[in-house]
Amino acid sequence: MLEEFNRDVSPLTQVNKTELKRKVYPSVMEVKLVTTKARAGFTDSYYAEEYLKDLPVVLVEADKEYKGKYLAFEVDGDSMEPEYYAGDIVICREIKRNLWQYKLHYKDWDFVIAHGTQGIMLKEIVNHDTDTGDIICHSLNSNGKYDDFTLNLKEVSFLYNVVEHRRSGRAKRQNR
Repeated sequence: MLEEFNRDVSPLTQVNKTELKRKVYPSVMEVKLVTTKARAGFTDSYYAEEYLKDLPVVLVEADKEYKGKYLAFEVDGDSMEPEYYAGDIVICREIKRNLWQYKLHYKDWDFVIAHGTQGIMLKEIVNHDTDTGDIICHSLNSNGKYDDFTLNLKEVSFLYNVVEHRRSGRAKRQNR
């Protein structure tokens, strides 16, 4: 059957596998995987070196040496479906606290928010009031059980933007 398929395919659409070159990255970053899941729904002690040293790592191929602090989080819950599913891994870059006073680039990134009392959450930020420090957090799941809510950045321990998303093997295909 495969021979039939190959015979019916134009030679222009066939790809010679020897012509494909695998991209080689000059370096690999080790990013700690926070085992407290980022609810698609860690306070200061979670970021302490004593906590981080025993965490597993995720290897991220890098085309250059990146600056900043990176952490990886496993997604939990369904509030960010269909973009993120439980079991997915998000690689995140820390946004330093002194930058929170300026307008966040919330149209460019999704965020992992480490809230002092509500824990770790993965959300889309849809508004940031720099005068009050309030951010409006939004869930992507349109099933109606997740309302937008407001957090004040004074209550947030850490803020990360999602720079890479790794899909778990259990996720369904999208756009069907």
